Amino acid sequence: MKIISKLKSISIFLIAAMALFLLPATAYAKEGVGVTGSFSSYKYKVVQGERVDTPQVNVVFINNYNHSVQLKIYTDTPEGVTIPIDQEVVTVAANSRVDVPVVLIVAEDTLPGTYDIWVKAKLIEDIEEGRINIGSEFALKTKLTVLGEAADLDIDVVDEVGEPIKAIMNLYQIDPDGSRAPLAYSDRGHLVERVIPGEYEVLAFWNDYQLVKHNFTVAADEQYSKTLVAQTVQLYSFTAHPVFVEGTENELATANLRFILHNIYRELEDARVSLIVYKDDELLEQKDIFLYEKLEVKKHELGMYYIPSQGWDRAEYKFVLQFFVDEKDDNGNILDSKLYAESLPVTLDTSSGLTFKKLSEFFSPQMILIVILAAVLAGIFFLTKYLLQRAGSSAPKSPIVPAPKAAPALCPDCHGEEEVECPTCDGTGKTYYGSIEEECLYCSGVGKVVCATCVNPKQLIVCPRCNGNSKVDGEECSYCNGLGHVLSVQYARYKGDIKMKLGKKKR
Repeated sequence: MKIISKLKSISIFLIAAMALFLLPATAYAKEGVGVTGSFSSYKYKVVQGERVDTPQVNVVFINNYNHSVQLKIYTDTPEGVTIPIDQEVVTVAANSRVDVPVVLIVAEDTLPGTYDIWVKAKLIEDIEEGRINIGSEFALKTKLTVLGEAADLDIDVVDEVGEPIKAIMNLYQIDPDGSRAPLAYSDRGHLVERVIPGEYEVLAFWNDYQLVKHNFTVAADEQYSKTLVAQTVQLYSFTAHPVFVEGTENELATANLRFILHNIYRELEDARVSLIVYKDDELLEQKDIFLYEKLEVKKHELGMYYIPSQGWDRAEYKFVLQFFVDEKDDNGNILDSKLYAESLPVTLDTSSGLTFKKLSEFFSPQMILIVILAAVLAGIFFLTKYLLQRAGSSAPKSPIVPAPKAAPALCPDCHGEEEVECPTCDGTGKTYYGSIEEECLYCSGVGKVVCATCVNPKQLIVCPRCNGNSKVDGEECSYCNGLGHVLSVQYARYKGDIKMKLGKKKR
């Protein structure tokens, strides 16, 4: 017990000693003069001859002493830039603060460029017989960019129903050679920036998935305001593969439709996927194929088998997917529907070739008789020619040795493989959206495309997205990769049930 009692005494002594040691340091840390304010985070971008006077920008001097102090305030700016100070010497009462508003004036002849600017103060320690002793210095610094000409940007991001999204936004300046230079960033879904006239690109992301991409050009003194509607639901990798009757190679049974529905942003209620079918560009039918009370935020890989309600016919069938979110009343009746996403069209051509009916159904008895008669006449012709050759001269003839056939020339692009590397992903099968690696949408991750040199132009159709113009909204069409045409279904080659698209010729 005595030992325990002694240990307790020692512990109390040590705690008391530590308290005596720490208390003076704590009291000392609370005293002093500090500086803060929005000036250090306000990045000025001004044009020559501009004045910036806003209550949002200030410098705050804090006095933590138990007595008042005096500060001498001054600035450090480049030539042609001034920050007028109303009161060069200020008194800060004990345990209080003084807010100093900052006004910036840039002269007309200030050289354009980027500068460091300062607001500083020095502590006046004492005043004796008209002599001022200057002590410690306190300062805030920020960046000033002076522009010859400028345009103001105000860009925000909303979802399909107009609700703001706190998306990550990256602003890039497009150089004349086409390269991109990062210029500004926002993580609030709202970007306010001053830029020089030129071409720009803004990208918006949510969870590293690209929601929207917007290219634009601004002129001097332009006030450019834009609300970008993000695509928070995406439909892609849509394919339509023919499925033939078992044991046949040309009797069509059904079409296998596969696609990806990607919900990126938030859970959606009362959603549905609708399938629209066109037959020779005439609307055939439209029906809902997937219904969701709640659609989760994730990538949904979906598929179904399709047969027209009236059966297949000799025609070109075109399929389009649409994704809707419905507003319903208490009884489940749809009051309003909002289209969130639409897929690119895919086609299935049954107009050429016998893909779903037997051969006999296309020929009448008269047609069969004509075919038989033509075959008999051809047989008589070849028999007569053979007999005449036998009746000819029986004189010996020198044997004729046929010249060896030249090997067919190989394609210079694919060397006979009929495939080349995908021009979009350079054969990797992968593309990047932000920092997320995805399957290349052009080659569906195969990494290979059909060699354009080996394709007969008759086997091509006009690209359904760009209508042969090679561009969509001024950018290279991503569906045909800027070619303006794609492969028809009859010639399409498949790898692992994936239809291979047409690739560019090598130059």
